[in-house]
Amino acid sequence: MKKRTNRWVYVSAIGVLIFALLFVYRLDIMFAFQRMRLNRLGCTADKRVAISASIDVLPVCEKLWAHRVNGTERMMYLKDYFSGLETDVVFDGAINNFRVYHPPAAPSALLLDEYFKQFRVGNKGLWIDVKGVDRADYKKAVEYFMVCDSLYNIKNYVIIEAAMTPFINLLAEKGFITSYYVPVTFLLPETPDGVTDSLRQQLSPAVKFVSQEDIYLSALRSRFQNRKIITWALSFKNYLDLSHIKTLINDTSISVVLINCKSKGYL
Repeated sequence: MKKRTNRWVYVSAIGVLIFALLFVYRLDIMFAFQRMRLNRLGCTADKRVAISASIDVLPVCEKLWAHRVNGTERMMYLKDYFSGLETDVVFDGAINNFRVYHPPAAPSALLLDEYFKQFRVGNKGLWIDVKGVDRADYKKAVEYFMVCDSLYNIKNYVIIEAAMTPFINLLAEKGFITSYYVPVTFLLPETPDGVTDSLRQQLSPAVKFVSQEDIYLSALRSRFQNRKIITWALSFKNYLDLSHIKTLINDTSISVVLINCKSKGYL
């Protein structure tokens, strides 16, 4: 009886240890699985780790960028696996700079400058999702990007995305690569064509991309036929069945696809 009890204790202890290890390393395990599946797609690390062409004509594997990289630890980790990363920022008019965070999270002390310093080598892409800038600060925000371009040459490798039409127009007309984040309301079947026509007329011809989640691709194509697309496909099931990712990266109307990549700091 004592031997059985001891054996049960040992088995339980081993089970607890295995569970603890799986919990601690769960993100590493999931990301290893994700990398393995991308390799099966033909997108091995050497084919997706650096930009080799203009952002609007990237080779298929270089179109895969990591979603929501909003911390230095996650940035330093994932930049060794992907040709581009996406980060969320909000403009702080008090300091004339962008803070890196995704509302409704609290404002972060991390500034966008840190990303430009890390990416100044020029072989990485950066998708900047501008989550907020007050209308009164449009000019200051544009001037900030102009200064950053003089320091880091960001016009060649940065996409600036925003839902504020006048702001994105100002940036595009200054020569930045920009994307207009199209609100879902403009892509619904019941939205009158005239409403979308008005929106299209407001966009500067210099705005290169339009963007929205992959489930709205058909509407993006039909309503913004003269623009290329950047999009995101974040479902983990895309790693189980690779056909959707394969379709996206082989679509010549799509220039960048954000994907779900597990690591510390992915919220």
